[in-house]
Amino acid sequence: MPKPDPAITSALLDRIIGAEQSLILLRCEEGDLLREQLRLHSIRTGQALYVWRDGEGLRSVREGQLPVPGSRRFVDALRYVTQSAHFGIYFFAEYPQPFDATMIPLLRQVAKLSGDRVRRVVLLDAEAGLPPTVEFCELAWNGGAHARPRLRDGRWVRA
Repeated sequence: MPKPDPAITSALLDRIIGAEQSLILLRCEEGDLLREQLRLHSIRTGQALYVWRDGEGLRSVREGQLPVPGSRRFVDALRYVTQSAHFGIYFFAEYPQPFDATMIPLLRQVAKLSGDRVRRVVLLDAEAGLPPTVEFCELAWNGGAHARPRLRDGRWVRA
């Protein structure tokens, strides 16, 4: 497994936060590496990052022991995100495929989240697709890539 690179993780999170839609499909081949990088980033920065897994519910990437109450099912976790009053980036590692008709209106609602509180729902999958009636942003992440070095204050840094 490649060594975690904080610059790559920060760049990915900047792209996620700056996305036009609140629903993001992240093409990612190395989910375990990404989760580890997110955990290290969250510990270092205190940023509110969550991961959802089927049967476990939403959990903080930083602490991870306690699930968010009432978030075991995919639909319940999406409802929690739409009602949340706080900043957060929510990574869904496993989710039902294909999406049934009851989930599509909720996915549309998630895609249009806006306001002062930035909330992003990131669906992790290398090959998944979303229904054509749902607006989303598509991003790709490669954990093996390295950020290009830049000259900052007379030193080369990766940022």
